[in-house]
Amino acid sequence: MPATNQDITHYKGDDGQIRITAKDADGNAVDLTDATARWWMAKAVTSTGDNILIQKSTADGGIVISEDSGFWILTIELLPEDTESLTPGKWYHELEVVDAAGDISTMTIGKFILKPTLIPDVLT
Repeated sequence: MPATNQDITHYKGDDGQIRITAKDADGNAVDLTDATARWWMAKAVTSTGDNILIQKSTADGGIVISEDSGFWILTIELLPEDTESLTPGKWYHELEVVDAAGDISTMTIGKFILKPTLIPDVLT
């Protein structure tokens, strides 16, 4: 069962990291040795095609899985170009993990709240 209502607030065009600690329903550490992950942000849970706005994975280096104090942490790297061209609003995000045994689980879902900024794009 995924952790629900895991809302994220991010400002348009900013760098950022989303850090998610892998825990089971009882708060115990989940082993992510040799696991892979994908994180998507989209207009809605039913989105396809152009309505999927950001995609990150361990395969493309957009997600790093590391261990810290007995817990596994998934760090999703957001770059300015991931959100610069997007319209601010409330979107949907979801993280899926495939463990070493090949078992697939949706780890977290929630709103991705993209806030507008006054200062335009990247400084040059």
